[in-house]
Order: sequence, then structure tokens, then C-alpha cells
Amino acid sequence: MPQFDDTKTILVNGKSVSYLDSGEGPPLVLLHSWPTCCKIFLQAIPELSQHFRVIAPDMPGFGMSEELEGPHTYETISHWLDQFLKELHLDTIYLLGVSYGASIAIEFTNRYPSKVSLLLLNSPELYYYSQLNLLRKLFYICVDQFSFLKRIIFNLLINESDLVFQIVWGHRLQNDEFVNSIKEYGKHLKFRAADETLHEFIYTDNRNVLCTIKTPTVVFTGIKEYPAYLENILNLCKKNSNIHYECVSGVGHSVVVENPNIFADTVIQQINLLT
Repeated sequence: MPQFDDTKTILVNGKSVSYLDSGEGPPLVLLHSWPTCCKIFLQAIPELSQHFRVIAPDMPGFGMSEELEGPHTYETISHWLDQFLKELHLDTIYLLGVSYGASIAIEFTNRYPSKVSLLLLNSPELYYYSQLNLLRKLFYICVDQFSFLKRIIFNLLINESDLVFQIVWGHRLQNDEFVNSIKEYGKHLKFRAADETLHEFIYTDNRNVLCTIKTPTVVFTGIKEYPAYLENILNLCKKNSNIHYECVSGVGHSVVVENPNIFADTVIQQINLLT
């Protein structure tokens, strides 16, 4: 399994980007959730790298990657991802995003469709997702509207990640070495990136974008997701014949953290099915 010191570093537009790079074969790029980092994929990479060249960057301002010079929006991060791929000399990829990372993957595929041969979305953080849980929505909106709360939450992200992970992911994560490593690495999160990306996925409605994407797409969710979310995802997928939906048993929102083997098996199975 890749360790912390296995991360590589590359400059993208003069800013340092940290990433994992393992295996050989067709390139599979993995985009992490908010407010985590590339380390959430550590336990899935060994199996995935037997089939693909797996590349998992820390997105700008997360993990060990530096922030962008300007704002962190879906558009600017999509442009950053394009530049990152150019630095790695990658022309066409399989692109997978988890939660917030799925929103970036949708935006990137919409803007650069020729560069994505298959789009995979695990529990995409679509606009209506934050509307399904009133407490979670109120938490997000309060954080976004009041600067002093932003700073408090940011300090929690750095110092009390157990509590924040529970709020963000909706359940208590197992306190093992893997999860602890994610939390430790996550202490490098930068405030401006966390703030601007939080605002982006609260208020940006990208449902119509997903409905019009022509790239072959897989959406997979855990069966333990909120029932209303599962119903909405299924209805959305029906609006675009290019989308294949898969519901995964035994897991919830954070498939890659809850059960990395199920995550890897699902990804491999869906890529083999659609390519």
C-alpha cells in the first residue's frame, strides 16, 4: 500500500501539487471529497492499480497541495485539473470523483469532454443533497454566512476532526490507523480553499449539467444513503441515457472509507462493463 512518503509533487501553474501515482495501464484519476485529501483512496489503490495507472491528487488547498492564486470554484479547479493532466502528459482518462470531487468531475467533463472517456461519480454532492437533511443544511449555511463560524469550523477541521467527520459524513468512522492517517494529513487543509469550496457546493446547482453530459457515466451510491437522495439520484439518471446507475449494498455515503474493497470492486466492475 502507498505510504505518506510515496506522494509525488509537481508544479502546476507555479503551485505545488501533491499526488499519489501507482500502477500501469489506462489512467484512472481519483478526486477526493470535502474536506479530505488523496489519502482517502489509500486502501483502494492496491487493487485498482492492478488494472489501471491510478492518480489521486490533493486538490488545490487540500492535503499538501498549495491553494490557487485566485478563487476556488468549479470552473477554476477544472482548469487546474486540465493543467495537472497536461503536466503528466495525459490526454484521455477515466475520471472518478467522490462527493465534492464528483462535482469537480462533472464540471471538468462538461468543459473538456474529449479528455474523459468514462466518468464515474460516487455519491455526487448535487445541489439538492444538502436540502435532504435540515440540520446539515443549516450547519453548512451558518458556516458560510458568518465569518467567525467559518474560523471556528476551520479550527475544528484541524484539531477536532472526529467531530467534523461525523457531521460531514453523517456517521462515526472507525478509529483505526487508516482513518487516523486521513485526519493527520488533513491538518494541512488551507482555510481559503475550504471556505470557497464549501460555498461552491452549497449554492451551485449542477443537475442540469449532469443531465446533458454525453460522456458515458456511472453513478454509484451506497444503499445506506438517505432514501430521498437515492430516489432523486435515480430520477436524475433516468433523464440522461448516457448514465448508468449502480446501488452498492452494505455501505453509505463514504464508500471508499467505509469499505475500500467494495469501492475498488465496484469501480473495476463498472469500467469493465462500460468500456
